[in-house]
Amino acid sequence: MSTNYLEDLSNELLDNIFQNIPSQRDLNSLSKTSRALYHRTVQELYRSWSYHGLQQEIKPLKQFLETLNWRPDLAANVKELDIREWGDCPRLEDHVGMYSEEEYEERERVKEVKRKEALRGTISDDELIGEEGDEEDGRDEMYEESEGEESEHSEAESEGDDYEEELEVDEVETLGPLRPLAYDTCLGDCSHGREFAARQIGRDSDLKILPEWKDAVYHHSEIQREENEEELVTLVLSKLPNLKTIWMVMPEVYLDWSYKENPFCQYLDNTSALASSGALQKLETLYVCSPMHLGGKDHREYELDLRRLLPFMRLPSMRSLYTLTPEIYWDERKSPIDFAPLKQTSEITTLVYDEAVLCPSDVIGSLGIFKALKYFRWTFSDTCSGSGTEGIGFQNSFGQALAAHKDSLEELYFDDRDREVRKRAMEPAPAADLFLIGSFKEYPKLRSLTIDVDSLCGHQKRTSGIRLIDSLPPNLNSLTLFVKVIQTGPAQGDKQTIFDNGLWYFNFLDMIRNARNKLPKLQKISIQLTREPHWTLRDTKLELDLRPFKDAVELCAEAKIEFDVGIALEVSFHHQRDVGHTTIPFFLEQIKTRIPGRDF
Repeated sequence: MSTNYLEDLSNELLDNIFQNIPSQRDLNSLSKTSRALYHRTVQELYRSWSYHGLQQEIKPLKQFLETLNWRPDLAANVKELDIREWGDCPRLEDHVGMYSEEEYEERERVKEVKRKEALRGTISDDELIGEEGDEEDGRDEMYEESEGEESEHSEAESEGDDYEEELEVDEVETLGPLRPLAYDTCLGDCSHGREFAARQIGRDSDLKILPEWKDAVYHHSEIQREENEEELVTLVLSKLPNLKTIWMVMPEVYLDWSYKENPFCQYLDNTSALASSGALQKLETLYVCSPMHLGGKDHREYELDLRRLLPFMRLPSMRSLYTLTPEIYWDERKSPIDFAPLKQTSEITTLVYDEAVLCPSDVIGSLGIFKALKYFRWTFSDTCSGSGTEGIGFQNSFGQALAAHKDSLEELYFDDRDREVRKRAMEPAPAADLFLIGSFKEYPKLRSLTIDVDSLCGHQKRTSGIRLIDSLPPNLNSLTLFVKVIQTGPAQGDKQTIFDNGLWYFNFLDMIRNARNKLPKLQKISIQLTREPHWTLRDTKLELDLRPFKDAVELCAEAKIEFDVGIALEVSFHHQRDVGHTTIPFFLEQIKTRIPGRDF
C-alpha cells in the first residue's frame, strides 16, 4: 500500500528530529507526542459535519449517529453541523425527473439480488471476503436447510420474514465507521435473520441510551423514510453537547396538527427536556430557512414559519439567528402569536429577517422578545402575508419598537423597497409621521445604518418635520441610502436621471455640510440606486449616472468623507427574482450584506 505525501513528510521530519535529540529523556518525551498529535487532529477532524438527504438512503446519517453513540468523546469535538439538504428538500429526482415504473422495479430487483448474495455467500461475496469464503460454505448449507424449513409456512408469512431478514442484514452491513474502543462482539446472538443485537460497550450504564435510538437507526420501513430521518436528526442534535453553529432547513409543516406530530418540532418545543439533557444549550448561531420549492426558470419559493423558530430563541446561549423568507400565515384580524408572554425571554443579539413575508405587526411584536439587539436586518419580499391591511403607517410603530434597543443597537439594515404595498403608502395620508421611522439621535452605539431615504427624509407627499442631520445617530460611521430614481431618454445614448423623491437631495447636501460638527465619526456614505418593480419587466437596465451627485461629490471630498454610488440589486416582481448576480450562497455569509433574491 502506497503512502501519501503526509506520511512521507512525517518520516522526513522524524529523521531530522532524531538527529537533534540524543538523550533518552528527550526521546521518551518525543514518544508521547503522537498521542497529543492525535488528540489535536481529531478535534479538527470532527469540528464540523454535514449531511444531505439527496441520496436515496440515509446510511451516512445512521453511521454518524452510531459513531456519536459509541464515542461520546468524539461527539464532544463537533462544533458545527450542516443539515441544509434533508427532509422535504428537493432531491435528485426533483431535478432530473422521477424514476419510471420499469426503472424503479429494476432498481429494486438489483437491490434484492445483492441482499440475497450477502445472505447466501455467493461468488461475489466470496471475492469480497477472500479466503474466508471457504469458511462460510458451512454457514451457507445451514442457511439453505433453515430456508427449506421455512418454506412449510404460509406464503404471506414467508414473504414477510424474507423482507425483514433482508433489511436487517442490510443494516448490519451498513454499520457506522467507528466501533467501540475495546469491544467488537455482540451481547446476544448476531446470526442472520434475527433482530440485530446490541454490541457490547464499555459500561453497563451505556445500555440505557440504546432504546432511544435503536428503533430509529434500524427502522425497516422505506415508506416512513422522511419521518425516520427527522428522528435521526433529532437524536444527532441530542448527542452533540458542544454544538455552537447550525446551518439547517426546518421541516416543512403545513398545518398545526401535523406540526404536533412532527418528531423534530416536538423535540424543540420541549424546552425543559432540552435544558435537562444539555442538548443545544451551547448553540450560539443558527442559519435557517424552509425547503426550497422549484418552479419555472429562475423561480424559487420558500415558506419558513416564524413560529417554528420560537424554541431556538429561548435557548440560553443563542446569540445570532439568520432566517430566510420568514412568514406567519394568517387571514384573520389578529396575529396567531401572543408576543406578551415572550417579552424579554431571548438573549439573541443578532437578528436577520431576509426577504421576509411577515406583516409589520409581527416584526414589531417579535422585537420585544429580545433583551438587547446589537444587529438587526429586515428586508422585504415582494408579497405580504396575512390580511395585508397594515401596509400603510407601520414605520412609526417600528421605530418605537426599535427604540427599546437604542442602548445596544450597533447596526441596522432596513430595506422595504421590495414591498408590494409600498404603492399604497405613496398616497396622501392623514399623518405624515406614520410613514417615517423617526429619529436615531438617541442611539449612542449605532455606527452603521442602511435605510431607504423616504424613511428618514420623508417625501413630497409626506414631508418630515426634522432635518436629516438631526435624525442620524451621533456616532454614525457608515451610512447607506436606497434612492429611487427614474431614468428617461432614448434606448441608446444619454439618459436623464430624476429622483423620485424631490426633497431628499437638498436634505442630504445639508447633512454633508454639517457632518463635521454633528457627525464627527462619519467616514463613508454609499448611495444605492433603485427603481419601481415594474421596470424590471422591461428591457432597459438601470445605468449608473453620477451627474446628479456632482455637488455631493464635492462636499464629501471637502469633508474628507468617502462617497460612492452604486446600483442596488433589482427588486423582484411577482416572484420572479433577478438571480444574475446572486451566486453567493446565503448560508455561507461570504459577503457582509444580505441581498434580496440570493439563493441559499
